[in-house]
Amino acid sequence: MSQQPPGQPEPPRGAAPPGIPTPPYHQYKGGSPPPPQTLSSRWRRYSWWAKLLLGFIAVAILIVVIGFLSPVLILAALAFLLLAWRKPDSIARVMGNQAVATMPRWLHATPVRFATILAAVIIPVSALAGFYVYEGAPGQEQKTATATAKQSTRDARTASSAITATAKQGIQDTRTANSAITATAKQSTKVASNDATATFQRSSQDAKSTGTAVTAASKQSTQDTKNTATAEAATAKQSTQDTKSTANAASTAVQQDALAQRAAQTANAPTSTPKPTVTPKPPTSTPMPPTPTLSPDQDRATYPAVDVRELNKNPDKFKGQKVKLEGEIFKIQEKGSVTTFQMWVTYPGASEFDRIPIAVVFEGNTPGYYEGAQVTVYGTGAGTFSGTNAFGAKITQPIIDAQHLGG
Repeated sequence: MSQQPPGQPEPPRGAAPPGIPTPPYHQYKGGSPPPPQTLSSRWRRYSWWAKLLLGFIAVAILIVVIGFLSPVLILAALAFLLLAWRKPDSIARVMGNQAVATMPRWLHATPVRFATILAAVIIPVSALAGFYVYEGAPGQEQKTATATAKQSTRDARTASSAITATAKQGIQDTRTANSAITATAKQSTKVASNDATATFQRSSQDAKSTGTAVTAASKQSTQDTKNTATAEAATAKQSTQDTKSTANAASTAVQQDALAQRAAQTANAPTSTPKPTVTPKPPTSTPMPPTPTLSPDQDRATYPAVDVRELNKNPDKFKGQKVKLEGEIFKIQEKGSVTTFQMWVTYPGASEFDRIPIAVVFEGNTPGYYEGAQVTVYGTGAGTFSGTNAFGAKITQPIIDAQHLGG
């Protein structure tokens, strides 16, 4: 205890040590310092909602701790119950604790009862807390499943978007490839058509030249035949004239002899009445009825439609036969009074590329018919013509000699 300086009074009980300023005594109630603050006095200063919040926090912490220690607490309760049954003296020392002694008497009347009640409280509470901690709060699994489902949905949407983008890109690539293939096919077809048209025109020109030569030869032969026939007719006329002269002379001699005989008979025989001579009538010829002339529409009706596959398979089978075909012109050219063109002809079930080219020759002009126009051909089969395209391959197409064209 510190020594007070001489001449100074002893400080009152509860006052601050010397050197530390103290509030004036008039600020204390009754002139004495306030009592020291304890935990209970501080707890009473808080409001009810703060107490409730702190209580919830404490209970939650306690539940979490019990939940984590639930296996140990359950085993400890069972061990405590077993110990009370086998060694009640050891439990009696626990029951002598001041905290246990404040409990109602019926709770700790015997060690076994006390251990049983304690186990009945600890085991269920520990089990519920452990289930809450280890298995999750009620609805947690559902929330987790919902979150997982949402994540799966987002992943599925992302994958679907990626697949859709890939599919669109694939479709775009396919369209580009189809466009390139179509352009190549059209170019090849155009080149082949130009070559085929040129070959066909050369063949037609050769055929016309041959036909002109054959016609000239036929005319010369006809003229020779006529000259021969004229000479033979003159010879026959001369022979006939000679025969007539000989017949006239013989007839004159016969008539003279007949007259001499008739005169002798007249002198010696009675007169007889001559019989009239019956002149035979020439047979009457029955005139043949004239052949009726068909109109263009009636003539078109006599041309039957044929399957272009049959015509392409065996063109010679239809040579000289009437056929009817419908198609699209892809190459046409007029030269003088002759029109030659090629057309695509389809058949039932054919696609855009399943078409058969047919060559057509028409004696006349074709106003209103151009490349890409639809045309109906009425004509007769004329066999085939052959040629080579730009690639050196040999091509053969059926040819039709057209008599009528229709739209």
